[in-house]
Amino acid sequence: MALAEPELQAETGSVGISACPACVAAPSAERMAQLSAKADARIMLSLPAAHCAACISTVEGMLNGYPGVKSSRLNLTMKRVSVDAEPQVTAAALIEALKGVGYEAHELDAGLLSATEADKQARDLLMRLGVAFFR
Repeated sequence: MALAEPELQAETGSVGISACPACVAAPSAERMAQLSAKADARIMLSLPAAHCAACISTVEGMLNGYPGVKSSRLNLTMKRVSVDAEPQVTAAALIEALKGVGYEAHELDAGLLSATEADKQARDLLMRLGVAFFR
């Protein structure tokens, strides 16, 4: 019966008193391993030559058919494509595939893009405060 207790505790998520430290630590170690598993990749690419609905159809169709790509979305206004893919898919491989269908692409750093968006929001807030101050 003592062997079944850690399994029951692991299923219920509760940690009880045990004579074996490994039985208490095993569920925690498994949970940490699941959390640290490599997540899906989000790749951002710039496509300066994209300009019409046919470009969207061609690029998204090719990328969605690429092995390991879960979804792709081309923003025509910003000329950027966002790709959700499995971890083994790389930006360099997608860039080469896009060259094959006639599109020049460049990798964008998502961290820098989010910082730029935060800067834009901060400038917008500052402008609103300035306008409100002079009213």
